[in-house]
This record gives sequence, structure tokens and C-alpha cells, in this order.
Amino acid sequence: MTQMIRYSLIGLLALALIAFGLPVRAQESAPSLPLAAIQNGDLWLFGLGAGPQQVTSAGVLQNNASLTWGPQGNTLAFTMPNPDGTLSLMLTDRAGSEPVQLTSGVAFGFPISFTAEGEILYAVSTQQYVEGAVNGGAGEVIELYTVAPQVGAAPELIGSLTFGVGCGGGSSIPADWMYWTETGTNPGGSSLVLALTPHGLVHSINCTGVGTALLDLASGESTPLGTDLGAVKVSPDGSQVVGVNNAVPWQGTGQTVQVDVATGTVTTLSTSGTPDQLAWSADGGSVFYSTRRESGETVAMTPEQQQQVTEALGLMEPVTLPLWTASIHRLDLASGQDTELYSTGAYAIGRMLPTPDGSALIFSQIPNLEAWAQTLASGQIADIWSQEGQAQLLGTVAVDLLRLDLNSGAVDPVGTGMQQAALNAAAYGELAPLGAEG
Repeated sequence: MTQMIRYSLIGLLALALIAFGLPVRAQESAPSLPLAAIQNGDLWLFGLGAGPQQVTSAGVLQNNASLTWGPQGNTLAFTMPNPDGTLSLMLTDRAGSEPVQLTSGVAFGFPISFTAEGEILYAVSTQQYVEGAVNGGAGEVIELYTVAPQVGAAPELIGSLTFGVGCGGGSSIPADWMYWTETGTNPGGSSLVLALTPHGLVHSINCTGVGTALLDLASGESTPLGTDLGAVKVSPDGSQVVGVNNAVPWQGTGQTVQVDVATGTVTTLSTSGTPDQLAWSADGGSVFYSTRRESGETVAMTPEQQQQVTEALGLMEPVTLPLWTASIHRLDLASGQDTELYSTGAYAIGRMLPTPDGSALIFSQIPNLEAWAQTLASGQIADIWSQEGQAQLLGTVAVDLLRLDLNSGAVDPVGTGMQQAALNAAAYGELAPLGAEG
């Protein structure tokens, strides 16, 4: 695929998706896994009651909603866009109760998370800027808060950081939009990190997600963990991070590293390919990572179809669409053994969710562009840039949610059109009584 096709913005999107009503293929049976997911722009719960539970009905959760379960598995926090363009921090429970707003003004891009004490950590945009503050560029002051997962709880300001701004870009390809939403990334960048550890707060230093530091909340000072460190994930105990140094996401290059949060010691890890996405195993002994690469083959199109796709996108040169290969590996950190667990023809792997019992890996997958190209070439969409047209095109790259058995290697479908899945880890044990904190 040409650089123009990958990352050009043809009057369509910046970093956010419009809330489309996406078509979702019917489920043969409801997933038994205890998880939350977005379907048709609404929040649904699965495997936590007698049947699927629809939590919202506004259809506005196409952007990354940062679905996050509390440590005891009773509460689910997420963000919801407001009409004025801000984000609200919302809360529901495993019974799918009517969501309540805890606070507003949550910053875009940063994930929310539960602390070890069961409070919710989130970032707030202040719209205050400091020139030359981050790598010589403008930086925005971001305030950091925690709030108890209870209606009426008062947020507590715990610190602030200066965050580099000025990112932008987009794509004419819906698979990219799905990929960014599933991974919490942006055009040409990595996902942001914001995680409280026993040693301080690990955070991204700018909107590209490349560059990571450790904030001492007492002093307000940030110490770099890696000025070129992106795609960062924090270990379950908060003592380590893994990520990619000198990452160039669209080229699939960079060095996989592990960084000790307390000392800053960097250890280079040997992987068979540059990770695209990373996830820690529940016990912290291994890391799962995905890769994506062009297969060398392209989407089959007749000259007429190629011309129709080219004209539909408003481009001058004939479009060639590569087919991608995506894979998942497990890296044992003690032995260094790198094992390929899964490989298939797909545009990308989205999120990876290891089960706490170590038996399986739940992951999302974005399909290649065959159906998208066929739909464009068919001419059946009168206006591909209309909201209705975009909804139809998004439906051609619906996310598949899959379960990989880590013992047998078998891969089974969980559902299609289930986006931004969040696994309720506590449900693998004995759930606390409903209504208990967390």
C-alpha cells in the first residue's frame, strides 16, 4: 500500500471516529466469557448473568472508551463523549446497572485505570500550554486525579505533568480506524500509558506515545524511562515495563526492551519480529506480542475494479492494496524462548487479553481489505463520504474477537463486531458481593 493510502486524510477524520450505527453479524450464541465490549456503539456485558446485558443505548461509544474493570470485578469504569466534545468518566456494575457519571473533563487519549486501592486514576486536560516544554515543542499541563468508584465521591488531585501536543493525521481506510480504536493508538503513533506503580506514575511524554517517563508524585519531577520508548505496557506488579525503543510503527522497526521501573535499567529482549502490540501474562513471567507485515500479495482486483476503487477514493494513481499477515508470539522472560502461537492473513491484531488462569489469550483481529475493496468497486454506495456510506464501509472490516487456547493451540471465535473487549479477571475466582467497592 502506498504511503498516501496508509496515512493520507481525505477530508474524513482526524483522531476520532463518528458514532456510526455499525452492522454486526448475529451471534450464534452469547459469549460465555466474563467481559465487556462495545457493539453498535453501545456497551454490553457478557458471561456475567443469565444473558447478554445492554448497558447503554446512546450509540456513541465508537471512540476508545477505555473499558476498565475494578480489581474485585464488580464495577466497570469507562469514558463517554459529551455533546461539547469533552469526556465523562462513567461507572456501571457487573449487573449492567444504569451508568452514572463520576466526573467530566477527562483527557482524550490517556487510559483510565484502577489503582491497587480500588480508586480510578484519570487525566484531565487543562488547556494550559508551556512553550518549549517537551522536546522543544509546546506542552500541555495535564492534571492527574483519583476518585473512588462511588456516586458523589470527590476527585483528588494527585499531581500534574507536561505533555507534548501537536499530533494529527488520518486515513481513508476503515481498517485503520478499527485498529486505532482497538489498540488505543493514533496515526503513526503508539498507545499512551498512564499507570500508578509502587515506584511512581509511568506516563507517556507526548501525544505520539513514543517517549516514557516516571513521575514522582511527591516532588513533581519526571525521570525518563526512555525518550524513544513506545508501545509501553506495565507489568502486573508495577515493577517492570516492556515496550519498543526507536519504534517506527508504519515500518515495523525498533528494539524490544524491558525496563526496571525502580532503577531505569534497560534490558534488550530478543524477539523474532518487532512487536506491534504487547501484553503481560497474568503472572508477569512472559509477554505476548503481535506482529504485522505485508505478505507480498495484494487484494485481487480486475483492472475495472481497481479503477473504481481509485476513483471512489479520489486518487490519481491506481490503488494497490497489500494483504497483511498478523501473528501472536509468547516470549518467556526467564528463558528467552520465543514461541509463535498464531499466524493468519489479517490486517492486524488489536488488543490481547490473557486470562488470569493462564489457560487462554483473548484477542481481537481486524480483517484484510478484500470485502472493503469489493464494496467500493461495486458502486453500491452512492456517497462513500456520507455517514451512511462510512457505516457500510466500516461493516466490511468488523472486528473478530477470538480465544486462543494456550495448551492446545486451538483458536475459537468469541464473536464478531465486539470491539474494545475488557476481560473481568476477578470473575475467574470468587466474585465479591455485588455493591462491594471495586
